[in-house]
Amino acid sequence: MPRAELRSFAPSFHRSAFIVQRSFRAFSLVELLTVIGIIAVLIAILLPALTKARQSSNMVVCRSNLRQIYQAGIMFATEHHGFMQIAGKINGAAATPSDMGDPQQTAYAYFSDQGAPRPEPFPIAMGPYLGSKIRSDSSDDLVADFQSATCLARKVFTCPSQHDVPLGTTVSGETDGWYGPKLPISYAYNEGVLGYEYQSQRRWRGQFSKAQPSSDIMFMTDALPRDETGSYYIAWYAPDTGRWTLADALDETGYDMADQFDKFRHQGKMNVAYFDG
Repeated sequence: MPRAELRSFAPSFHRSAFIVQRSFRAFSLVELLTVIGIIAVLIAILLPALTKARQSSNMVVCRSNLRQIYQAGIMFATEHHGFMQIAGKINGAAATPSDMGDPQQTAYAYFSDQGAPRPEPFPIAMGPYLGSKIRSDSSDDLVADFQSATCLARKVFTCPSQHDVPLGTTVSGETDGWYGPKLPISYAYNEGVLGYEYQSQRRWRGQFSKAQPSSDIMFMTDALPRDETGSYYIAWYAPDTGRWTLADALDETGYDMADQFDKFRHQGKMNVAYFDG
């Protein structure tokens, strides 16, 4: 029987050179316009949703600001015998500790204005309770520290929906004609509770416990400074009854308090903090 013969076969390859010719075709004008149109439609659909989401986020931050300010006021009162910082026009008295019934300077916070003790503006007095160290040795240093970009108190007193925050007066004396420094602030406080009036029960001199029922009486709101006197007070006047509810503010016609509401900041809505927190 013949022996099987094994053979191996190696295929033979012939390499050939191929020339690949690539051709590029530019987009036509119609195709470009179609793509641009699709992008424009997507932007038109998404932009209102993004704007609404940003507005909602800003309103949440604004509410948080008001809550933080209220909590700072409560902490201040705990350390000052139940008094929140005085604010508004000190009617019938000078802006000095003795005229304000606080000769020991234990009820309110003060700063040195040309060597004389003066009541700190409300946002400044809240600074230490909002994580900010603000110098009180002069009016210039006080303003500079508060307006610093790193000042947390200023951020809390600024609504993110208010792009150009106006300057407002938060405290002044009547008989001595003294005015506290103007500061950027987005919110107005209730002068009926925080304000001072000589020999009167219309204003409660910062004794927030008198704000009853606390769920009805405003503490602070979105607002703009009043300019009827050129002083740009950022406060709500107090009526003769001593109460100052949201309804009182809207119904009051003598001082046009409704004009102080910032109706456009939150597209027709407004944040209000009450004395119940």
